[in-house]
Formats: sequence, C-alpha cells, structure tokens
Amino acid sequence: MGVGGVFQKLAVKTWDAPGRLAAIEGFIAFLLMTGFALFCTHPPRPEPMVAVKSMWWAAGAGVCSTVAVLGALMALRTGQVSLVSPLLSTYVVIAAILGCLLLGETLKPIHVAGIALVLGGAVLLTR
Repeated sequence: MGVGGVFQKLAVKTWDAPGRLAAIEGFIAFLLMTGFALFCTHPPRPEPMVAVKSMWWAAGAGVCSTVAVLGALMALRTGQVSLVSPLLSTYVVIAAILGCLLLGETLKPIHVAGIALVLGGAVLLTR
C-alpha cells in the first residue's frame, strides 16, 4: 500500500465510488503492465499447455488482486489510512501460510517470529 494507500484514500474522499475507482486503478495497472510485458521482457516461449495453465494461475491472481483493491477502497471509505494501510499489509501472513500449505515451503523459526510480530502489530493497531 504505502503511498498508493494515501492516493486511494484521497480518491475515495473525493469520489465515493469504490467500484469505479478500482476499475480506473486496474486500467492504469493494465496499461503499465502491458507496456512492461511488451517492451521490457523477453521470456522463452513455453509449450502451449504450459502457457494456458500459467494464464489460468495469472487470472486467479488477478481476481484476488481485484478483490483486495475493492476491499481496500471500501475500508478506506470510513477508516483512517494510518490504520487501514498497515492492517492491509498483514496479507504477508496469509501468503506465508499458503506457501507452506500449497507449495511445500518451510518457515524458519525467525520467520514464525516475524509472523507473530506482524500479527501482534495488527492487534496493537486496533486498540
């Protein structure tokens, strides 16, 4: 979030239409990412079925990102950016847990301690 969260809060304060704001944000991201993909990357050509499978995973990630942006904008409608933005940043805990469960990744004790600190920080923010 960071600076983007502040921009989102300013947008929601001036135009209370989270769905439309999310569409604008998504369109700008689409333009930037398309330009990056066309001009800054030269990936090897995968087998057709690998490419299709990768596109489905990317589409799923896009759905998750869309839901996250809409949720952030709706939270920012009434919440303070100084509270909402850090709480939204706790998504890293979910990513770490899913990485272990779905991808077979492992967490070192220091990583578990970091997760505990993130969750502890979220609790402190809500007090």
